Amino acid sequence: KLWPSNLRLQFVIRLLKALFMDNIPSHQQALAILKASSSFVRYVLSVALQKIQEIRDRTSEECAVLMLGQKKLQKKCIALGRILFNQMECVKAPKTEKGRSIVDMCVEGFSQLLEIVEGEWPEKMEEFLGGVVPADKDEGELCGRTHYAIKTLQSLFTAAINASTTSKDAILMLGVVSLLMKYLPSGSQQLKQVHSWVHGHAQSKEQGNDAPLAKTLASLLLTVVARQSASAQTMEEFAQDVHYHIGDCDDDVQLEESDQFAIVSKTTAPSVLAVLYAHCEVLLSDIDWLIAQLKSEFSPQTESPFTDDDGASDLAHHGTASPTQHTGVVASICEQLTHVLWAMYELVQTALSPGPATNGLLKCLTKLYNVMSNLVKYYASLFGLFTHVCNNLVVLVETVGKKLSPKTYSFITYTQTIDENARLGEGTKSKTGKGKAKSAAGKLKKEGRSIPDLIFSMEMFEKHLIQLSKKSKRDLMEHFKRSTARDFKIDGQTVQAKLSENVKEEIESGDEEGDEEHPNPKRLKTV
Repeated sequence: KLWPSNLRLQFVIRLLKALFMDNIPSHQQALAILKASSSFVRYVLSVALQKIQEIRDRTSEECAVLMLGQKKLQKKCIALGRILFNQMECVKAPKTEKGRSIVDMCVEGFSQLLEIVEGEWPEKMEEFLGGVVPADKDEGELCGRTHYAIKTLQSLFTAAINASTTSKDAILMLGVVSLLMKYLPSGSQQLKQVHSWVHGHAQSKEQGNDAPLAKTLASLLLTVVARQSASAQTMEEFAQDVHYHIGDCDDDVQLEESDQFAIVSKTTAPSVLAVLYAHCEVLLSDIDWLIAQLKSEFSPQTESPFTDDDGASDLAHHGTASPTQHTGVVASICEQLTHVLWAMYELVQTALSPGPATNGLLKCLTKLYNVMSNLVKYYASLFGLFTHVCNNLVVLVETVGKKLSPKTYSFITYTQTIDENARLGEGTKSKTGKGKAKSAAGKLKKEGRSIPDLIFSMEMFEKHLIQLSKKSKRDLMEHFKRSTARDFKIDGQTVQAKLSENVKEEIESGDEEGDEEHPNPKRLKTV
């Protein structure tokens, strides 16, 4: 670890500029000696990274003073970013060196500078990129510079993968691409190029079985397709691959080969699964927010003085959007939910191990049923404004009844079975494994709490479906069957037999303890 340096930020910037950007002929002989020492160059870069970190954390006196003069600090960040990006642009392939490569240190510094500008002066991002990245003549100002920087990082990433360097450096490059991608317009050709590039690497077998790299690529791909309103379909494709590589809950089921993304393998599937859960939570939260916005638009703002003979309010007082517009939005929501539903349908058939994987799926399913419940409830509350149930909603409900709900109850049974097996396994372990046993017990308790929440959300979804069925006079519950997972009753004979068995065991254990504490007294000899 590098000790805090007494070098000032301005001196470090000048030194790096001399090492990387000085082309004056009379200076080259002296600079050649410094450039030849890679350890010296790495030391200067390490000090620069230290100074950038101090700007982020505001831990040094120099940075605290610079923060008072915002414009001076912004200029220094631009100057330092220009030097680092210029070096990233010049290096065509990473060199095999002991320790970290110079280009990787430049990428890290550039990434941290982007985070500083985004956090401290987000309105200055265009100015920062304008001073750091050369303009692309064929593209717009901010969009062109952003895409130029992304293409530079894409070249470095490809070179790093081909050179078989550590995945940590490649992951850092993908992180910078993800950060810059925010400044590309949705639906633009530049964003489509990024999508095509990430999708190509996700399908490439060059990444091997590197779980952290696969996780980062999957996250970046889902993020970029979300900007193009197609993330739910990509989730479904990832879920199919995860299901195939982990295996089915039923050992007798033979799965069809699914190899849509080469980054998904038996080794990387758990990491990709965590990304799917996180993305699913975000997507469902966005849909839930949109449903809430629809409710607010159609909620009566004021009491209408114009009412018909039945006292119904005029439609003009129900927000600004028309029923036709709302039907289109509802259809789009149902289409997204259908893709999420099929992704969950694949995962509930997957032989997940007890712990975070199972608990994460139970939470996603609960969230999905809650969102669908809110959608049906909203549709039922305003059904008087619609003449029929939206076809997309009917398809969604039918798919839930035919496919998802039956498999969900089967998955609950499967989860309870593996939990019971895990408890029996922990009970046979020796006392030396108490710490691991407690950790496993904690995971099982979490799953035990998630299952009732899931069943309750499914019950509420069906409750609102029944209400909508009554209003629309259409049987939306025809594909739903009451499952044995929630239809239960207390069997008195079984309970009594179990209680009697427990009492008998307690009596026997008590007799044994009594025999040990009070042994039979010896008979006294009679004289």
